[in-house]
Amino acid sequence: PFWPRAVRCSGDVDTGSSPESPAENMARSGFAVLAGLVVACAAHGPSPSVNETHEAFERALEHARAARAKVESFLDAQPRNKTEMDEAVEEIDERIEREMSRASEEAEGVFRHRLAALKARSSRGNESIHKLAKAAEKAAKEVDRAPSQAAKRAFRRMRRESKAEAKSLGREAKAAAHAALKAARELERVQRHSGVSERTYEDDFLKNELATEHLEDIAGDLRGDAEDAVELVFDKVEDSLEEATADARKAAKAYAQELKKRVRVAEAEVRNATKKAAEKAAEKAKAPEKGADEEPEKKADDKKEVADKSDDGAKHDQKDDETKGEEKGDDDKNNDDRKDDSTKD
Repeated sequence: PFWPRAVRCSGDVDTGSSPESPAENMARSGFAVLAGLVVACAAHGPSPSVNETHEAFERALEHARAARAKVESFLDAQPRNKTEMDEAVEEIDERIEREMSRASEEAEGVFRHRLAALKARSSRGNESIHKLAKAAEKAAKEVDRAPSQAAKRAFRRMRRESKAEAKSLGREAKAAAHAALKAARELERVQRHSGVSERTYEDDFLKNELATEHLEDIAGDLRGDAEDAVELVFDKVEDSLEEATADARKAAKAYAQELKKRVRVAEAEVRNATKKAAEKAAEKAKAPEKGADEEPEKKADDKKEVADKSDDGAKHDQKDDETKGEEKGDDDKNNDDRKDDSTKD
């Protein structure tokens, strides 16, 4: 198809000279064609061959079919009857229960840590005890809420991941089918410019176009079916999860109430211990002051005792002197009496 256009273009050139001979016209046309080919190759590089383009289309078509097969495989893995649905729901429920158990253990570990911190503050102020008690009560509430919250998070995450997988596979299949359609159009273009008959490249393109568009339509349908299948499974899981976790939530609530009681008991014990420690410290602080106050009184008492002893000693000496004087008077009287008796004799 390129050759006639080149001839026509060369014939349209007006040189302003006399008419050329057929041989000269033929030579000029051939030169124009050669020059056009050289310019085209320089601008666009070597054109791919029909075989290379056909191989590229076949690879794109094969990739589109493989992408469609992935979506079909994902869809086949979804439950198709009640037994398969029950098994799928049970498997998801077990995974969610494991998440609940792990969350409950973590929350209880936090509670034990905070309760230990509360018990360790037996010699601190009441304000810090109040804060620690509030923190322990909050941890006890988390023991109640953690399992149900973990169940909701696990359910939403698994549903989101499954839906994302279905969307991703469907999107990939549709994109691969569209890429195959573009490859079919490129093959048709190369065939047309390579001298292949119009009937041949048009028939080939129609066949390839129908195949790739059919793949694209199937990819879109499969994506919708996969997403619907995921929704159906997780709707069943949501219903069963509500029933399965009801008892677990009641048990967690009762256990959390028990933990709160332990917090209140621990807080009362800590406050009592803090009060006793404060009283003991106050008594110990008063002991030196009492000793300092008693020292002057003791000294005064000692002085008074010494003075009393001195007075008693003086009185005792005076009494002794009086006694001795009386005895001396008696002796003098006896001597006088004996003198009188002698005189009489």
